[in-house]
Amino acid sequence: MLVVIYHLFPKAVRGGFVGVDIFFVISGYLITSILYSELRLDNYSLLSFYDRRIRRIFPALIVVLASTLVAGWVLLSPDELISLGQTTLGGATFSANLVLLKQIGYFDIAAENKPLLHLWSLGVEEQFYIGWPLILAAAYRWRLNLLSLICIISLASFALNLAVVHKYPDLAFYLPLTRAWELAAGAGLLFLRQLSQNQTLATAHERLDRALASAIWDTTRCSKPPRVASDFRASIGIILILVSAFSLTSRTPFPGVAALLPVIGAALLISAPNAIFNRRILASRLFVFIGLISYPLYLWHYPLIAYARLVSDEAPSRGLLLGIGAASILLAWLTYRFIEKPIRFGWQGKPRIVALASAMALLCFVGGAAVLGNGFDGRLPEAVRAYVAANRGDETSAHWRRGSCLLLPEQDASQFGAECTGDARRPLVLLWGDSYAAALYPGLKSLQSELSFGLAELTASACPPAIGFVHPQRPFCKGANDEVVRKIEELKPEIVALHSTWMFDLASLEPMLQQTVTRLREAGVKRVVIIGLVPSWRGRSLPQNLVDYYMKDPSHPLLPARTKFRLFPSGDQNDKLKAIAGRLKVQFISPLDLMCDPAGCLARVGDSPSDLTAFDTGHLTVPGSIYLAQAMKSQLLPTISGTEKPVQ
Repeated sequence: MLVVIYHLFPKAVRGGFVGVDIFFVISGYLITSILYSELRLDNYSLLSFYDRRIRRIFPALIVVLASTLVAGWVLLSPDELISLGQTTLGGATFSANLVLLKQIGYFDIAAENKPLLHLWSLGVEEQFYIGWPLILAAAYRWRLNLLSLICIISLASFALNLAVVHKYPDLAFYLPLTRAWELAAGAGLLFLRQLSQNQTLATAHERLDRALASAIWDTTRCSKPPRVASDFRASIGIILILVSAFSLTSRTPFPGVAALLPVIGAALLISAPNAIFNRRILASRLFVFIGLISYPLYLWHYPLIAYARLVSDEAPSRGLLLGIGAASILLAWLTYRFIEKPIRFGWQGKPRIVALASAMALLCFVGGAAVLGNGFDGRLPEAVRAYVAANRGDETSAHWRRGSCLLLPEQDASQFGAECTGDARRPLVLLWGDSYAAALYPGLKSLQSELSFGLAELTASACPPAIGFVHPQRPFCKGANDEVVRKIEELKPEIVALHSTWMFDLASLEPMLQQTVTRLREAGVKRVVIIGLVPSWRGRSLPQNLVDYYMKDPSHPLLPARTKFRLFPSGDQNDKLKAIAGRLKVQFISPLDLMCDPAGCLARVGDSPSDLTAFDTGHLTVPGSIYLAQAMKSQLLPTISGTEKPVQ
């Protein structure tokens, strides 16, 4: 429920994503309990285990994957349908987390617009099903100390998690090796329980181990001391879970150390079967019902939310989101009652497994066809397809000198290239900011063919040009900005242009900008220019919105050159930034004023498919960058462009 509420109302439970970590602990405990029981009774069978897992996982998953693909055919653009096809393949082959990790790119489809994004956790779970039964069986037959083995696995996995979570956060989030410690925490609980209940231990050391285990797990039920201990542990567990759910945010490096809160909290709850919370709340009919439908509920809720975002011109309303929550619960119950339960417990024999495997294979085929068939782009007229094909992010961003003059998330300031500081021409304009600033570079460079000036580009992904700015998921920001200041002191450019997405809390950013402007003036910079917000588009990329425009009204295939269709209302943020520039006494140039009028903002600057102004929600294309540079050259370069003084 934490996960569902988080996806519906992220501001209500900012750290609700920790529900997945709680699930991993529960799953590690439950699956290990089943496997270990079979090993002890000498009826362990991998085929039997996988048969049960297929019956548990496949029925609901097949229905949701098929439904999501059908909806995608109707609602998604070719690029989005390709992504959905890839994720469908991942979901059907137990590798959704790895597929999603491979899809991650600077200009990939926004995560919240991927209808099957949530299947990453199922991928981790399924990989646990593949590896852990083999490891556990081998360790049991070789008479290894299973609790010690689990401790070693946990420590190694947790150490790997800590090693990569800051520099490679996506790897830490999606890889099973960095999540294994959470599942192992649940598995370790089983052996603590076994140890606490073992009355045949002989040595003093063994008895001490049992005493320690008994402090974590009740050995008897209903007696007063264990119940007090259970209530205490359960209370601590609940507090840890609630603290993590309401204090962590999407900006918290995760899993990292922060994941200890929900993992330890879940482990403490599992270890307290006598606790009042477990016996009265979690065992109540409402929570048992949620538990019964929890798997299909998890599967259904996210595609419904993603499609609601994708088809709406506005952000989904609270009423719509509540309706999605209710629909998710209804669909989950129907799936459990009429699909999952009958197939899992009714239909017997090999035909059941053959039918389920065949249905999943068919979904693999359809998903693969979506990928190889270029997202079934034949659904769109040739003119619309041409616009989509001509506006790929990776192709456009090649003009920004990514990895050299635009630092990527895994790079630090030492990797700025020598070519980023420009040539010997003067005056020197130094462009400083994030990837939105890098998108201005092609346009400013085009001005050099008609005006004589030098151009330097020192930009870093997701780092606004503000000394002291700290981004938890971009730890290199501070060092990158410090290095830019050092280079400015060395190069002494006449003009420094500050540009960014500017979608930050500007009240918090203003003191940093003030410090930045002060340092630039101390370095001898004659003019500091803040370039405001560029037009941005709500939710999806501009090319995908062009597809949606056609799908909403096929009689008008092309988005108008100037439009308000899904235009993000950024004027207020731009006005706040302009006021800050006024207080700092620096020049302000407003791209919104140059690219927008009462009819809307420029979506196209020409009739060619490559003439869209943005290839995602806001990064300028090369034609868009050239248009803006031409429009603001008299303000940015007044002396050499013939304007007597800059326009304020």
